[in-house]
Amino acid sequence: MNKDMGLIADFDVAECIASSTLSSEEVAHTLDFAWAIKWEGSDIRARLCVRGFNQIVKDLDHTFASTPVLLILKLLIVLALSMSWCIFTFDITTAFLHASLDPTDDPIYVWPPVEYFPFREVIWKLKRAVYGLRTAPREWQDHFAEQLQAMGFKRLKSDGNVYVHTHLQVIVLAYVDDLMVFGNKDHIFIIKTKLNSVFLIKETGNLNNEGSKVRFLGRILQRKDCGILMYEDENYYMEILKEHSMEKCKETNTPSPATSTPTADAEDLVDTDRHSLYRRTVGKLQWQVPVRPDMAFTVKELARKLNGPTESDFKQLKHLLRYLKGSLHYKLYLKPDLNLAPGEKHNFILPAYVDANWAGCVLTRKSSSGLHLEFLGAPIHFISKTQAVRALSSAESELYGIGAGIAESLHVRSFLMEAGIAKSVLIEVWTDSTAAKSIAMSYGTSRKTRHIELKYLYMQDLVLQGLVKIKKVPGEQNPPDIFTKHVKLEVLRRHLHRVGLTVTVEQDIYMIACISSCGSAAFFETPASSSLSRADQTSSEMSSGAASSAQSKGRALHSIMKRDRSPKRDRSEMEATSSGAAASAGAASTLGAGETIETTSVAGSTQEAGPFMHEVPMDVPDDIQTDIQDPLSDMVDAEVEAFIDHRKTHSGEWEVIRTEEEIASMHHDLESFFNNQQGKDYWFQNGVTMQSALHDWFKTAFNQSFRCLLYTSPSPRD
Repeated sequence: MNKDMGLIADFDVAECIASSTLSSEEVAHTLDFAWAIKWEGSDIRARLCVRGFNQIVKDLDHTFASTPVLLILKLLIVLALSMSWCIFTFDITTAFLHASLDPTDDPIYVWPPVEYFPFREVIWKLKRAVYGLRTAPREWQDHFAEQLQAMGFKRLKSDGNVYVHTHLQVIVLAYVDDLMVFGNKDHIFIIKTKLNSVFLIKETGNLNNEGSKVRFLGRILQRKDCGILMYEDENYYMEILKEHSMEKCKETNTPSPATSTPTADAEDLVDTDRHSLYRRTVGKLQWQVPVRPDMAFTVKELARKLNGPTESDFKQLKHLLRYLKGSLHYKLYLKPDLNLAPGEKHNFILPAYVDANWAGCVLTRKSSSGLHLEFLGAPIHFISKTQAVRALSSAESELYGIGAGIAESLHVRSFLMEAGIAKSVLIEVWTDSTAAKSIAMSYGTSRKTRHIELKYLYMQDLVLQGLVKIKKVPGEQNPPDIFTKHVKLEVLRRHLHRVGLTVTVEQDIYMIACISSCGSAAFFETPASSSLSRADQTSSEMSSGAASSAQSKGRALHSIMKRDRSPKRDRSEMEATSSGAAASAGAASTLGAGETIETTSVAGSTQEAGPFMHEVPMDVPDDIQTDIQDPLSDMVDAEVEAFIDHRKTHSGEWEVIRTEEEIASMHHDLESFFNNQQGKDYWFQNGVTMQSALHDWFKTAFNQSFRCLLYTSPSPRD
């Protein structure tokens, strides 16, 4: 308390006035102080706050102070990573006390704390924005902006919480009194010195070293390799599960069932207590949706029923919590695919993937829109939203989805242009609807579209101006599919890596993909609670090993075997595991058409294939070319070696075997892929460099060339 009273005196917060000099009306409207007590470790922190809920404000606009959105935070993080900038966080001590109140406004009178002024003979006339005042956040934000503009910063209109110093190439993102600063390290500390001259500022962390962690905008940010993880602590989710007594519940592998069978009590409303629990739980889950895109559609649907949830809705909520229990380790991973030269303006292509589910709501027949927005190959934004207008056709609902995607993309474009980062930004909207694409790229209405309001056709002008391009993407490759409806497990796994989720816990995986010359492949794993990871994530997060018989050109054996990190296992046991799995895989690869693999031997033990065994049609060419004369050959060789070395270095010890026949086969498939017109359009017309394209190709080699489905399982939890 004494410390806070000392700050009140140092900042000259108030002027003492005898209460007898004020009118009875002014005394009646005098506010009170209260002490806000907070434990900080073993110490108690007391802050003096005004009970501002009694403050009379004539214009409520004076109480508004903007806060940054996660879209801009993700965008700045990806930008900083691509430019190899440093990222620091700072905190401004007693921020509000730095801001002076406008002397032209009505005076604000406050009774001083009774601990220091026991007799009500003195009243404080405030000079500064004290914590608790309804107008204090706005006063502080205006004061902070004024100080940074005096230092040479430019406050952006596209986001009023971002300040850009064009000369020093430093960007400041302000969240009340918390700052995240991006730029060159030396330039950042120049700015810190200037800030210290006007504010009480302290450094609270950085994201420049492996494993470094900070909390900003209510989320945990952690450096991992060349990217940054964004997530919430598992305890947050465990508290939700504990509230429902589901700490030890059986896990499920999807946020919601793809199909549901109505029950007799499906439409019965829940009682008052469960209604309150439902609202409280859904509110907590909504807070985490920006870092958990896999739950976006399910949480959106649950939130639509907050006013009157039924027994069916409550069962849906519990299904989601079971999925949450099995996916506590999922984290959003932001990592750019390209490196940019700092200090230069660049030409950007901003891909926005959109989708819609026509009349998906069985009650209102309204459609749902989905958006997945990328920047430099990293997911920065997504939307799952029920459309306000009932669409009369699937094309119309897809058109509304395109409009929503363009609106969000225009915001990002405005930000990049205003910040002086971009020379030009081309928005590419990818849709799986040919009809909606045709409407958006034409001009005006037709007989079938004349009922559509003109405000939904603004994208036609943007297309004609060359600011937006509309392109077609196959439906199975469209990530927003998971934002528009309840999907099956294979669809969920196909898209989750694309939307940024990654598995970061240690996993015990013994997965063998047997590709036989008969044209079928079988995949099986150790029985465990199901996890997610599509083929490109599996190959990017874990190294994809390979082994094949040189005598059998028409047969390839791919295996993934990761060393158990348990201290009880040594290298000899690892080798035994590898040889045992390879022997089992070799035996499995000799199966004929129609035969089924029942068991697999791993380190001397026998495991049943279980429900995760799949047979996938394969097209492996019988004649594998061993020498491809292609200008890409040298680059492919270099990429293969770099790929294997990198995964060995960053993913523990892996058994990786690649034969000449397999490399030649990959050469052949790569050549065919890039010679295909669809491949050319997909990679080169997007402005993706050859190097990045090769990296992405190897990440999805199994999925795109061999059409394999790879499945993983997390380690069993206690």
